[in-house]
Amino acid sequence: MKSEVAETLDRERREREASLEAGERVALALALGARDLLLYASAHGISPREARIRLRRLAQRGRTPSACAGG
Repeated sequence: MKSEVAETLDRERREREASLEAGERVALALALGARDLLLYASAHGISPREARIRLRRLAQRGRTPSACAGG
């Protein structure tokens, strides 16, 4: 269960994000992704480039290749 403070902060964040224009939401998403990539790299003691490579590999692990992708 979240605290009342956490719930209030979440609600305020959602309200701020809902008021953004589409382009602003895209910019926010890209900025958050870049920030999270740096956090992942720092937490694992690797470069941002290596973090990007690892995360792409993890995203592909276990996926079934598309039948129309040259197979």
